[in-house]
Amino acid sequence: MYSIVVIIHVSTALIGFGQTFLFPFLLQFPRSEEGAKTVLGLLGGMGTLAKCSDFILLGSGMCMVILGYPFEPWIIASLLLFFIMRFSSAVLSRKAALSLWEMLNQESGPYFMEEYRKRMALFIPKVWFTQAINIAIILLMILKP
Repeated sequence: MYSIVVIIHVSTALIGFGQTFLFPFLLQFPRSEEGAKTVLGLLGGMGTLAKCSDFILLGSGMCMVILGYPFEPWIIASLLLFFIMRFSSAVLSRKAALSLWEMLNQESGPYFMEEYRKRMALFIPKVWFTQAINIAIILLMILKP
């Protein structure tokens, strides 16, 4: 049973965390308005996927502890970083993400890409902050200090 829970936990981490590592590259990729709108649509879907994976990660992590994995300090540190990451995503990045999301419903115009790049410049540093926390969590999970 424990092995199945570990497989679920690791798979969910790959799907949930893995797709967020594409954010900085996808967001800077579009060269046209159509491409930008496609990327913004993907951003919304990826955000939904990340939220769903959070519940599975937390649930499977708790199951591993219940099934006998010792509750060690690195687990507490990982959980703390996880909640900091989610808080930063929900609070710090929310305004910039919503600003980008609103662009999907805006009319096309000659300044669309200029506005996209301006809003993206505000959003990308927040994404990198989240990435740094993701990497710290992954290192804690691998190294188990």
